[in-house]
Amino acid sequence: MIVRDLRALLRELRLRHPALLPVVVRRRALLRYRGYTTLCRSRDDGSPSHFRVVLHDPMSSRETRDTLLHEWAHCLSWHEGETVCDHDPEWAVAYGRLYQELIEP
Repeated sequence: MIVRDLRALLRELRLRHPALLPVVVRRRALLRYRGYTTLCRSRDDGSPSHFRVVLHDPMSSRETRDTLLHEWAHCLSWHEGETVCDHDPEWAVAYGRLYQELIEP
């Protein structure tokens, strides 16, 4: 059930809320976090190539959904250069839009 829900949500996010770069999502056991996002770079020239989102496994469907939306907002709010704060106003706007459109339409 969780995998099917996750795949459906990923299809919707990629279609309706695409990030500037592709987003690869993985699930694995994490010790300290419910999820995290990293910017991956090309081995050739170091340019940004994609985002990697890692979600803690196991989590309930709801926790998985909420964590994915949180991490997807990081992908949407990314801009080149130094990031001062992970949860800056751009992230908050992106997360708010995702939540409003997907959780409370």
